Amino acid sequence: MQLPYQEPSSPATTRPQAQSHGEGTFFSDVPSSENGDSIPDEEDVQVLPQELDDCASTASDESFTLKERQDAINKSHPFGIRIWKPALYKKDRSVQKAADGEIHSTPGKRNLARISAGNILWASVFGWWLCLLACCLAVVILLASPSSAGRAYASVLLGLARYLLYPFGQYIELEADEQYAEEDALIGRSVHQFEDIERHLNSRLRARTGESQPLLPGFVGGRANASTINPKRRAFGRGRWSFGRLLFFLMFYTLLAPAMLLVSGICWLFVFPVPMAKLCFLLVHHLRSHPLSLTFHWSVESSLASGERQRKVLLCTYRAMGLRYYKYTVDGTNIFFINLLSVVFFVIADEYVLSSLVGKQRWYTSPALIFILSLLSIIPLAYFIGQAVASISAQSSIGMGAAINAFFGSVVEIFLYCVALSQGKSLLVEGSVVGSILAGILLMPGLSMISGAVIRKTLRFNAKAAGITSTMMLFAVLGAFGPTLFYQIYGSYEIKCRGCNASGSCKRCYFDQNTAIRDPFYQASVKPFTYICAVLLALSYLIGLWFTLRTHAALIWQTPLHEDKTGVETAARHGDLSSGAQSGRFHETDSHRSTSAAIETSSGARPTSDTLRPLPSSRGEERQDSLVATGVPQAVPGHGGHDAPNWSRTKSVVILLMATVLYAVIAEILVDTVDVVLENIDIEEKFLGFTLFALVPNTTEFMNAISFAMNGNIELSMEIGSAYALQVLLLQIPALVAYSAFKNWGLVDDPSFTFSLIFPRWDLVTVVLCVFLLAHVYAEGKSNYFKGSILCMSYVVVLLGFYWIPRKEEQNIWLSSL
Repeated sequence: MQLPYQEPSSPATTRPQAQSHGEGTFFSDVPSSENGDSIPDEEDVQVLPQELDDCASTASDESFTLKERQDAINKSHPFGIRIWKPALYKKDRSVQKAADGEIHSTPGKRNLARISAGNILWASVFGWWLCLLACCLAVVILLASPSSAGRAYASVLLGLARYLLYPFGQYIELEADEQYAEEDALIGRSVHQFEDIERHLNSRLRARTGESQPLLPGFVGGRANASTINPKRRAFGRGRWSFGRLLFFLMFYTLLAPAMLLVSGICWLFVFPVPMAKLCFLLVHHLRSHPLSLTFHWSVESSLASGERQRKVLLCTYRAMGLRYYKYTVDGTNIFFINLLSVVFFVIADEYVLSSLVGKQRWYTSPALIFILSLLSIIPLAYFIGQAVASISAQSSIGMGAAINAFFGSVVEIFLYCVALSQGKSLLVEGSVVGSILAGILLMPGLSMISGAVIRKTLRFNAKAAGITSTMMLFAVLGAFGPTLFYQIYGSYEIKCRGCNASGSCKRCYFDQNTAIRDPFYQASVKPFTYICAVLLALSYLIGLWFTLRTHAALIWQTPLHEDKTGVETAARHGDLSSGAQSGRFHETDSHRSTSAAIETSSGARPTSDTLRPLPSSRGEERQDSLVATGVPQAVPGHGGHDAPNWSRTKSVVILLMATVLYAVIAEILVDTVDVVLENIDIEEKFLGFTLFALVPNTTEFMNAISFAMNGNIELSMEIGSAYALQVLLLQIPALVAYSAFKNWGLVDDPSFTFSLIFPRWDLVTVVLCVFLLAHVYAEGKSNYFKGSILCMSYVVVLLGFYWIPRKEEQNIWLSSL
């Protein structure tokens, strides 16, 4: 039964309010005033389907920014679309501002601000030998060129030596030159921006008592904004040439600049001293552009003693490092993943260049080291592939996004497994597949629940939406492990014995089905059944994508992202300025919950999301709606400003292809070196796949899930684990079956080179039980550390079972019987 639609009373207009319940988003009309504020009514207003369609069509003409589209994807989490936690759009980050402000601080702070453990560490590790290098170069210039030009460059090097020894509290000035005034206009801060120098000199007493008196006005927290690098690139300074200048730049490019850039790179790799990395890099730029215009000062008094006021402050810092810089990003990518790319290139160079030159006997070319570094290299490559896929999906149509995620979301793991199968490591692949499934349904949700409990004791999620995921998971498990169950019931068993003597007594005998591939019953019945199940698994993924295309396209991908429409244009299209307010974003109120409850109680089901669209809310959008309603044009953010993509589609495609190629190279190296680990460490091949090969490539997914949980979105955290497990079951397993069929076409199946969907009984039982355990956890709709601990401990139990399987002995018996 549907409740009658009630017209709201004038003068209030009706605004559709978006309410999310996990299964979709629906609208309920509540009265609102002309300025967009909601007005509570005595009764909840119900909406008929035709009104919902009208609202959706009205909203369909409004384009999303990338931020809104990513929020909508993460809110509705449609099947087959990559869920990604890091922002795909440009945003103001405090850590970036802090790093830039750290090297552009206010000169003249009290001396206590110059002393810290990180500063002393800088002086003891880098400062002393950089100072000694600069002093030696100054002496060489003085001895070789005692002219005025040589003395000028030597003076710069001596000032640089003092600065590099302990730069904290010192600052660098650029002396103004009218000849280069236009060139220097964009860099540094003018000394004329000092407040009152005389007042500063008279306030030294207050500074000693703990009051900080900033010298440059307009500084936030005593720091200036980062100066712009000189757009005119000078490689050899400016002015007339001389022997001293020639000698300076010869030693600068051969000794000083490489040393400073090396220090900058080391500081960048260690992350926490990022300010010193930026400072050294900028200092190299200033030294090559205008060395004779630089002066180094320990205090403001030393600057005033020079008597020249036409100067600009370039660099000033007080701290060498900070703990918060682990959040530092470049184009939205965390600095740790950027730094790990160096490991990727080192592994490739080590395997293909160094090993051929010096052999594999050195420690840095040993297979064990290459194996460890190859595993580490997978983490940044998986991250870049994931971010590129998410960026392309958010900036493209839903069909393109689903296709990109389906192919590149699993292609790296599939390629790794195919390489392993081609080298006869089917047990490694089997353990990796089972380990990935159990990590997605046990370990990832468990860690997410525990992480979420750190912030809040109990988190709630939509149990019905989770039930849909559990249902699809049960079908995927049935399709993937159905051939195993079928063969376990109807297949033939063999008795195998070990340690038998001449009298016929044996130490150990047991039933075994390891020769399934050689069994005529397998060839006649189980093998066709396996192919059919693989096809059905892939078909179910396509059906899920089709469902997403039919339901979520209207939610997220209404209009192309690049279309810019103002509120007036939108309102004019519908013939009414107030319609622009109706197509805006709205906030959730308590009346919406009661409305949804009334609809659910009366009709037995919530309105579906087939024609609706989630409308992300923000605090500043009510103001925008009111401006649209009054006819004031509002510009949609462009591609180059705030909320613009960190990576354009072209850049995302290039990064995606490059990362995929590098992953393929690393996968080849990794599989080639795995034998060294198996030979030198008492570990089973399948257990190695269950742990390292299953967990390391999924590090990014674990980070996203834990980050969502710590932000209170436990439903999305659990969805990430379930989505990955489904991707393994519905995409990776059919792909591996197809690869095995292609490789063995017309040949006798070799168990070591075949992925046959015939798993051991332990694998079958543990996966089925763990899926039911996850479904039971989903049923209540609550998350806490108790449930998370149960899931994690269940994973540990299964992990120990895989560790103690006597796999090597059974494999030897089976191989000897062939």
